[in-house]
Amino acid sequence: MLRRAGLRPTAGLSLDQRKLPLVKRVALLGSLVGVVSGCCLGLVNLLLIDTERSSTLKSGALDGSFDEFGFEVHADNTARPDATTLTVRGPDIDGVLASMTAALASAGCRVVEMHARSSSLDERRVEDTFVVQSLGRQVDDVALEEVSARVLAATKDPLQARSLKAELARLQEEVAELRRRNGVLERAMARAAIKTFPSNGQG
Repeated sequence: MLRRAGLRPTAGLSLDQRKLPLVKRVALLGSLVGVVSGCCLGLVNLLLIDTERSSTLKSGALDGSFDEFGFEVHADNTARPDATTLTVRGPDIDGVLASMTAALASAGCRVVEMHARSSSLDERRVEDTFVVQSLGRQVDDVALEEVSARVLAATKDPLQARSLKAELARLQEEVAELRRRNGVLERAMARAAIKTFPSNGQG
C-alpha cells in the first residue's frame, strides 16, 4: 500500500548504516516527532470544549420533572471569582434550609452569604442562594456535580418528613371517623337491647 502511494516503507539502509550514531539519532528524533504530533492531534478536541459549561451546572429531581414538590440546583463558578454560587429553587417547606446548610457543611463548604426570597412566578416556591467557599476559594469545577447532588439530596429529608406527617394526619382522621361510627353503632345496639313497656300497653 505504501509503495502504491509512492512512499517507501524502509529507508533502504544497510545494517552497518543503521548502526551509525547519526542514523540512530535521526530515528529517535523521528519517533519523538511522531509521538508529539499524535498527542497534539489527540488534544485538539479540548479546543472544542465549552469552558462555561464546566463552570455552571444545573441539577434537578431524579425523575427530571419540576413539579410543585420538585427542587432544582444551579451551581455557578462564573458569578464570583472567589466563591461558588448555588441557587436552589423549590417549594417552601419547613426544615429544608437547615437540611441544605448541613449538606454543604458535610461537603466541606463554608457558607459566606445566604439569601432567600419568594419566587416571582409562584409564592409557594422559594429561591435560596448560597455563596460558598471550599478551602477559601471556589469549589472545583470537577466537584460541582457532587456538591449539587448533596444539596439536592438534602431537600428530600424535609419532603420525606412532610410526607410522613401527611400520612399520619390521614390515619388520625380515619381513626377518628372509625371511632365516631363505632359510637353510633354502640348506641344503636344499646337501643336495640332495651325493651320498654309503657303503661298504655305499647311495647
